[in-house]
Amino acid sequence: MAAKRAFFITTLLCIQVFFVYSQSAKPAVTQDSNNEENRDPKHATSNKSFFDLPVSIRRLPEEITRGDSYGYTDFGTSDADDIVKLHNHYRGNTVPPAADMKHMSWDGNLATMAQNWADKCIYEHGGFEPNLTPFSNIGQNIFVGTGAGRDSGVLATELWHDEDQFYSYDTNSCRPGEVCGHYTQVVWADTSFVGCGRTFCSQVLVGSQWWNNAHLIVCNYGPGGNFQGELPFSKGERCSQCPNDAGFCTAEGLCRDCRDQGNEVETCGVCNRQCKNCGTLDEETCTCKCAPGWDGADCSEPCGNHHEWCGANPGWPTAEYCDLEPYASYTKRYCREMCVSCQPADGNFQCNPVTTVTEAPRIIKSTKYCKTSFTSVAVINQQLYAFKKEKFWRFDRVRNGRLLTSTSGDETRGHFKKVNPDVRAVYQRESDGKVLFFRGVNYWEYSEDVIQDRWIREAGFPKPIAEDLPGLPKSTTAALYDRFTSKTYFLKGSYVWRYDERRQRFDMEKELIDDVFNGLPSKITGAFQDYNGDYIFVKSKVFWRVRYGENRVESTEPQNLALAFMDCYE
Repeated sequence: MAAKRAFFITTLLCIQVFFVYSQSAKPAVTQDSNNEENRDPKHATSNKSFFDLPVSIRRLPEEITRGDSYGYTDFGTSDADDIVKLHNHYRGNTVPPAADMKHMSWDGNLATMAQNWADKCIYEHGGFEPNLTPFSNIGQNIFVGTGAGRDSGVLATELWHDEDQFYSYDTNSCRPGEVCGHYTQVVWADTSFVGCGRTFCSQVLVGSQWWNNAHLIVCNYGPGGNFQGELPFSKGERCSQCPNDAGFCTAEGLCRDCRDQGNEVETCGVCNRQCKNCGTLDEETCTCKCAPGWDGADCSEPCGNHHEWCGANPGWPTAEYCDLEPYASYTKRYCREMCVSCQPADGNFQCNPVTTVTEAPRIIKSTKYCKTSFTSVAVINQQLYAFKKEKFWRFDRVRNGRLLTSTSGDETRGHFKKVNPDVRAVYQRESDGKVLFFRGVNYWEYSEDVIQDRWIREAGFPKPIAEDLPGLPKSTTAALYDRFTSKTYFLKGSYVWRYDERRQRFDMEKELIDDVFNGLPSKITGAFQDYNGDYIFVKSKVFWRVRYGENRVESTEPQNLALAFMDCYE
């Protein structure tokens, strides 16, 4: 009996080719998008997932790897690192935030298979015989392009990710007539490895046309994504739903297995997991051992079988199917109790979650930044930036405010090229990821150079505030972008304005701060939105919190900014 799990997001994709590739007759879909800006240069992309492939061991034969852990690939080690870095950047900055997104690493096996397939100069999907990896499901993104710079794995990744503009998380679908399967594979939460190959083709057939002097790039993903009816990731606070095999949380807010990092585990990630329903935490592995009756990475799910075929005939009638291919990948996922992946409920076990926790004494920090009055603060790429004249400090909000710059701060102009060093209002616009700086009568826009870890000023800036934001006064002191509504609050003195980023107009002009946020004082110098959506308004060294959806401060008594967000102690 063939297992009939439905694969690939057919509702997501603009389907052009449909064919079968597996023993158990799983459908897989190829999609093509020809984006020809002009006759030359030009490019095309294609995406497909393969399922139930015969698997192999992870170690590659020496004659294939040629002694290189990056595999047999035309991409150099720095190229491969840049491809991985960009993937992880996109994965850590999804909209909405992903709660279970895994960190991605390079895999030499996947790269070797991708290179061998690219070398054939065929604009089609394949190259999985033999399958050198342990992944029975492999995704594949293909790029072909002519013209200068079209041999870049970074460019291919950028183009695949740019399809996010056509994808709706709420409906789990593409915009009609558009393609978005490359994007969903790039940000598929469970995919944790990528490997790519590249070759130059004097001729390659794309559709019905021969393209001359083209570069063909193939990236394989393991395990592959794009399962029909499934979202690419779970929405929620980053790292709040990390799976057991990747329990640590990285600086990018990605779930990672840091158990093999040795002394580097601290820089790899931190264990923020909380075990529920009397589960116990193994801090070394960052995994929960669940009490009888409970399951899941944090022991919040009842232990049971979650598919009608578990224990059914026809279906998967016995536990034999837990180790019998091609059914094992399904049964172990859906038939947790039958496969003894969790302990069934025990009537004699009683959960008493009350425990006594002894906190280690906190050491007083005398670091200068803990006592600094910042001129502006903002959240950029999930990290807290604090500015003071020509310096800035960056803090990792995932790791309880861990400092990511030097204790004396880094040069603002070195990170944000040619920015006015004494900026005031700062915020990041989520629709395009750009950072906006305001100072006096002007403002600047910056785009990120992910590979160089810096920001580049957009051409034509600075621009007068009055030109693009008429009605907003000069010398605005704070800005807060609401990622849920795509609206930005600007503050100056005793007044507040609200700008609708989507409609590009103000929908609230010059209201008294106390009328909009009751109890909030005037002369706010910085603002940002916290993980849970709360508004944080900063003045000098203190802040006030406004709970999301409310119009008053939580307490009129301000709190210390450094103690709450910057890993500083009393």
